[in-house]
Amino acid sequence: MDGTIIKFGDIFRYREYEYVFLAQSNDTIFAAKIINNEIVNKIQELSAKREASMSKLKRHALYSLVMLNTKDFEGKAVHFYGTDSPEHQSVTSFDIIGDLEKEDVLSIKAEIESGESIVPLRLIEIVKQLNIS
Repeated sequence: MDGTIIKFGDIFRYREYEYVFLAQSNDTIFAAKIINNEIVNKIQELSAKREASMSKLKRHALYSLVMLNTKDFEGKAVHFYGTDSPEHQSVTSFDIIGDLEKEDVLSIKAEIESGESIVPLRLIEIVKQLNIS
């Protein structure tokens, strides 16, 4: 790492994609990809079909997202599938391009901490310790 200070809710670009930084442990970088409205709509359609046919099955990471209200990201969402992806582990420096508004940061934190969260347990533990108010 290059010593850049990055915090929960910072937006960075990596390999032409935008991500929200969530947390970092000794060996893992947790980040959520920002997806566009077209992908959001497809996921929501799939989710609705899935819920209609399999309402009692446990949540799946594919359907876990938080819609963004931050200027320049409205209509996009933070997608929680693969928050501990091996791809993130090769980041050597962060190209920080902005940060999320407080409302979005709190929504992301609440989704991670929710009882139905599908993110890795280690990420939940780290995020619960963050003082974001």
